[in-house]
Amino acid sequence: MYRDIVLILLIIQICNSFPATWAQIADHTHKTDIVSHMIGIPEEFFPQRLFEKFGNRYYYMSRDVKVSWYSAIHNCHSIGGHLISLTDNVTLHEVSKRVKNNKYPNYWIDLSDLGQEGEYVSMTSGWRAKFVDWCENDTSAIKPSTAENCVHIDNTISSRPCMKSISCIDFQSYICESQIPRTISIVAP
Repeated sequence: MYRDIVLILLIIQICNSFPATWAQIADHTHKTDIVSHMIGIPEEFFPQRLFEKFGNRYYYMSRDVKVSWYSAIHNCHSIGGHLISLTDNVTLHEVSKRVKNNKYPNYWIDLSDLGQEGEYVSMTSGWRAKFVDWCENDTSAIKPSTAENCVHIDNTISSRPCMKSISCIDFQSYICESQIPRTISIVAP
């Protein structure tokens, strides 16, 4: 009990001596870095951040692992995100550029037509896909197939990244997306 009170008082003291209010600091990870530095926790103590920021979102990229579409959704949820939901060509190209040289450059996105054949829906929003950029040779998007229901980005067969519908149980890498980064908390024993 005494240890908890001392810890709370220490945190209050740190917050009161902080030169700016929490609301004035826009980046959530920056707050963690400043507090860690103020109380003397070395950077090596923290594990590598899961999500990296580009644009106005945070992304986690599975670099050396391939999983089914179902596992990719589960893995993203387990780390506090969701399977990437592409909304425009700029994001598609930016993300694809970052994974182009990975061991597995093709990756799952959150679209599928599992509910209604030929109607691709975002698992993140539950709405029909507003942005699609099908590969030129992808007949599965034009001619529906019950075996090809989940969408991945093909980064290898075309001069540009494009969407392709394949079997949900095929193995691909994946990218998780989050609006805020996943952080850790320090709790006194």
